[in-house]
Amino acid sequence: MIVHVVMWKFKDDIDGPGEFPGMKKELEALVGTVPGLISLELGLNENSSAPAWDVTLRSEHESPRALEEYRVHPAHKAAAERISSMMKDRAVVDYRR
Repeated sequence: MIVHVVMWKFKDDIDGPGEFPGMKKELEALVGTVPGLISLELGLNENSSAPAWDVTLRSEHESPRALEEYRVHPAHKAAAERISSMMKDRAVVDYRR
């Protein structure tokens, strides 16, 4: 199994809390749509310190190959494109579990 973690910071002119429910619904709908995607969780930050990120995604995939298939799946690519348009920064970590 491989775990995929992404953190984003919203652009300054984006209403992050207002956009979050739509992001969450769209991304969580990928479970059951993308083969090899076991689970996906999205969280909105509640920490107000300067180094904090705004949103975190954590997903579990059956294998590194399943993670690669997730990255190129049309449903994921569509969601990623919409989300990227709202974000000013992104960090990613993938690790085996």
